[in-house]
Amino acid sequence: MRRLFIFALLAGFILGCHPRADRSHFEQGQKLWDQGYYLEAIKTFEVLVMEHPDSKYADDALHMIGSTYQYYLKQWDRALSSYQRLIKDYPESSYAPSDQLRIAEIYHYQLEDFPHAIVEYHRLLSLFKNWPDRDRILYRLALCFFELSDYRQVRTTLDLLLRDFPESDWVDEAMFWKAESYYIEGEQEKALKGFRDYLERYPDGELSLSARFGVAKSLEESDNLLEAIAAYEEILPLYPNRTLIEKRIKVVKKRYQEKKR
Repeated sequence: MRRLFIFALLAGFILGCHPRADRSHFEQGQKLWDQGYYLEAIKTFEVLVMEHPDSKYADDALHMIGSTYQYYLKQWDRALSSYQRLIKDYPESSYAPSDQLRIAEIYHYQLEDFPHAIVEYHRLLSLFKNWPDRDRILYRLALCFFELSDYRQVRTTLDLLLRDFPESDWVDEAMFWKAESYYIEGEQEKALKGFRDYLERYPDGELSLSARFGVAKSLEESDNLLEAIAAYEEILPLYPNRTLIEKRIKVVKKRYQEKKR
């Protein structure tokens, strides 16, 4: 490995004097990368960017550095730094939109830093007006707000999705999570309407069983006990956690009996 590293440095020195050194650097880095020598490849790409910042390969090199740190070395901070350099120094690069998305995704899924993820998703929508699936980004923003328990902002974001993208593949989930946000905040009437609206539009949707459970628990919380019992009993044979539903039925029946006294 030491010999390979020395060879890479010597090759970099020789290539630096070559009239097409930028291309040679990139090809050498790509060769090292293809052989699995990721750190050596990164060093070669870094030399290219440092010595030939105006090269047509500079943004390719930064993209490769960021991708390697993100997907192969799992070094999130260094991946973020590389992507941020690309967007700052090469804003017209074809990689800039997708690398901005990667920044947001690292904060969202790897670091679970939801405030920063929100900022970066918004930056994506702001910088790249023609981003093709803005509905998906709005949905991800809503999920981040959900993690922060900012349910009002969840609904504001989902309402934008529902208004601007009425045929989106994310409409069903948007309707469900909007209803769920109302339930969590104790607005049972709005939650009940939301779950029923979902079921009217998507009676066999992927979240239909969860929505039916949402109807039952909203009825229970709003003190419509007989309707709640009936709703729970309807989903009892279907719900994967049968014990949970049996427990809710038992609790609600007890409440109903006590209320009759």
